[in-house]
Amino acid sequence: MELRDFERGLGLCYLVKCDFDSAAQAPTFHRFVDEILPDDATKGYVQEYAGYTLMPDTRFQAGMWWLGSGANGKSTLVEILAALHSKISAVSLDSLEGFALVSLIGSSLAWVDETPRRINEQRLKTLISGGLVQIDRKFRDPINLKPFAKWIICGNELPAISDQTHGFWRRFAIVDFKRQFSDIEKDPLLARKIIEGELSGVLNWALAGLLRLTQRGRFPAISQQMRDVLASGQRESNNVLAWWQDERGAIAAEGKWTPRGDVYMDYRFHAQSSGTLAVSEERFWTRLKQIAGPELQFKDKKLAGKKIRMANLDLPRADEWERQP
Repeated sequence: MELRDFERGLGLCYLVKCDFDSAAQAPTFHRFVDEILPDDATKGYVQEYAGYTLMPDTRFQAGMWWLGSGANGKSTLVEILAALHSKISAVSLDSLEGFALVSLIGSSLAWVDETPRRINEQRLKTLISGGLVQIDRKFRDPINLKPFAKWIICGNELPAISDQTHGFWRRFAIVDFKRQFSDIEKDPLLARKIIEGELSGVLNWALAGLLRLTQRGRFPAISQQMRDVLASGQRESNNVLAWWQDERGAIAAEGKWTPRGDVYMDYRFHAQSSGTLAVSEERFWTRLKQIAGPELQFKDKKLAGKKIRMANLDLPRADEWERQP
């Protein structure tokens, strides 16, 4: 890897905020990363994403969600990575419209440090993918912009997600920071020490990740640890999936059909029993079709002269709600 002189034709519109020194080391930073991300595959993914944040485009259409309660190092890591960027945007997921997006103009990193319970999922997908958005500016004409900021979203847990399509989840890699630092272990000045003394070494670490990413042409498969977190997040944000995974419903043997109203009734009973809100019947069937795939079939039957909508499902535990008064 070598440092080239600036060329206007490269089209770069921002600077990395540290000197490039190919021999620079970052021993304190590496010890810190090893401690908060002991899983090598997860650590490698985070390293590649750190490199991706330095790119001037959003070609990989990916964001990261960093989860975990306080004192686990995730905010310190974001602060260190943010020091590589000449302009960052502190964004609130509560508002992703109009004036709230002005800070994204020219920003190469969007840092969210608090996650609300609900978000504008479609807007977030557009921003992460570098889609065209209109940004309002006070006392000036609005502009249309394709933001190139990469997103790192921190929070204690995932928000409620209504978009359960693959198109939403594939845009996010989710990391659970499990290390908890006691008061004695905490170093409130750690980020500053690394930024002031090892930032060129941190840049080399990020560039090594970027080199792997660009040579491969895509992010690696997520680690088993990240897959477990993703599966847990999907279940928590989708009680239709929870109903299915709890074996409340199953594809029936050939020739067996159940009224769709009974299926929805079983789901509503499960949602109520688990303390969650049931989605509408229409949304239930949309989500269940996404989960069960083409094996899930529908047809209409006439019973006592009435048309009944049916599904090829078994309800092995329907007696639980049928016994309710």
